[in-house]
Amino acid sequence: MERKKTARLPTSAVGANKLARGLSRARAAYPPAQPVSYIIQQAHDAVYTLDLRGRITSWNTGAEHLFGYSAAEVQGKHVRLLYPQRDHALFQSFILPQLLEKGWLQFEVSAQRKSGGEFDRLVSMSLLRNETQRPIGIAAYAIDITARKNAELKIATLARQQTALVQLGQSTLSGIPVSMLFEAATKTVAGTLGVEYSAVLEVSPDQDTLLLRAGVGWKSHLIRPASFGGGHAYSAASAGRSKEPIIIEDLRTDPRFNVPFLLKHNVVSGVSVSFHCQQRTCWVLSAYTTKRRSFDEGEVAFLQMVATLLAQAVGRDRLEQQRTETAKLAATARIAASIAHEINNPIAGIKHAFLLVQEAVPQTHPYHAYVGKIQREIDRIAQIVRQMFKLYQPESQNQHASAVRTAISDVTTLLESTARQREVTIDQTLCALCDASAAVPMSQEGQLYQVLYNVVQNAIEASPVSGVVTISAALADRLVTITVTDQGEGVVPHLEERIFEPFFTTKLGGMGLGLSISKSLVENAGGSLELDSTPGRGTVCKIVLPFRRVASSNQPA
Repeated sequence: MERKKTARLPTSAVGANKLARGLSRARAAYPPAQPVSYIIQQAHDAVYTLDLRGRITSWNTGAEHLFGYSAAEVQGKHVRLLYPQRDHALFQSFILPQLLEKGWLQFEVSAQRKSGGEFDRLVSMSLLRNETQRPIGIAAYAIDITARKNAELKIATLARQQTALVQLGQSTLSGIPVSMLFEAATKTVAGTLGVEYSAVLEVSPDQDTLLLRAGVGWKSHLIRPASFGGGHAYSAASAGRSKEPIIIEDLRTDPRFNVPFLLKHNVVSGVSVSFHCQQRTCWVLSAYTTKRRSFDEGEVAFLQMVATLLAQAVGRDRLEQQRTETAKLAATARIAASIAHEINNPIAGIKHAFLLVQEAVPQTHPYHAYVGKIQREIDRIAQIVRQMFKLYQPESQNQHASAVRTAISDVTTLLESTARQREVTIDQTLCALCDASAAVPMSQEGQLYQVLYNVVQNAIEASPVSGVVTISAALADRLVTITVTDQGEGVVPHLEERIFEPFFTTKLGGMGLGLSISKSLVENAGGSLELDSTPGRGTVCKIVLPFRRVASSNQPA
């Protein structure tokens, strides 16, 4: 940041008066054979004298050290030699008039060394007079105050950062939407750090893409509406995995990164920090500039503190979403109990009526094998109805071992006709779990079947004509992973986080309960159910459950 280089008049003339009195005493104490230059030469700081035209008439060793010129090099030269080009007129327009009027002057100004480098200095000047008090020259005393000015600048910067953090913290506590807080944060970062670009980015679950959630300075025609794309993915792979900030001093020469997107914005230097990295989600806060710059520890710490505020806001937002979801689950439970009550009696009637049909179909009948399947489906429906009375309130009871292979086979058999109607192929890869004794613990019988039925049915309905739904199962580290993959259109990124909400659905006529119930059943069994969807490339559903081996499966065959 360029500081204003304007001379300032002092509030007191103590320094200048002391210098003048000292020179006067020196003149009185030493005879003409030992001029004042003898005393000046011994001073550690820069002391020099000028004539009234501004020409240098004496120059001590302190001045040589401060400015880099020898006495021979400056003798008779105009004092503007010591000033940057922009201040060459300062002596004639400001310094000399003030001295002639007041007799003394103290001011801060930029100075220029022989090497061309600039520094800040404090200058005290006083008129030198003869016996008749007529001005005959100027005595000057100068010290380097660069360290002090830098300290003042750091203090001012820290104060500015603290003010910005307080304001952002107040916005966080006010409960404004996270999206608005992100926008406020990027503006705060850009303004406080003095950079052209700032962004809040969400790392995609596949760690390949950064989604732009808020930003300052980016050219709209160079970015997609919601994503920075793969060209910026270095931060996703780096910041998303590292707790340390990522600092780029010169993107043009840094061999670690090749980011055309940033280069199109003429970015040279930047810094990124990650925040709220939990499970498959992570966020990145970044600042970039078109000038080569080394971000110091204070600036990085400021960015990290802003990220901490954002992490707290994201965490609160997630909790609020969970509270909302809990309320929806409670409503779901009430509706489910009501529905279960209404259909329980008809199911009981169907079950009793089917017993009569079962007795009428002899074992020699060609369709007798379907009698058992129908009976199991009726029992399964009755079990689901009983579960709906206790939806999301599982009892503490002994777990049932559900055979994985059997459950997949039953679901595939039952949905085969649906798949054929939609011209979809179901492909099973069960080699890793060929042993029929491989099972997973579920709180009640039929729950694994229910979960798989919901997931596979969704995959079939999402698949295009001639599409393939792949079901695979694998065992590793005492965990069974069942994967169901489709070739559909996938889920739009901004809807993916809502896909498990009760009553949320993207299907026409759907209730939005299948995935919500399935996720709850799997998590109650100590497992996890996750979706990884890529628009245009389909969806992968992974069900992970603890492994159990049993002598015989309790799952209906």
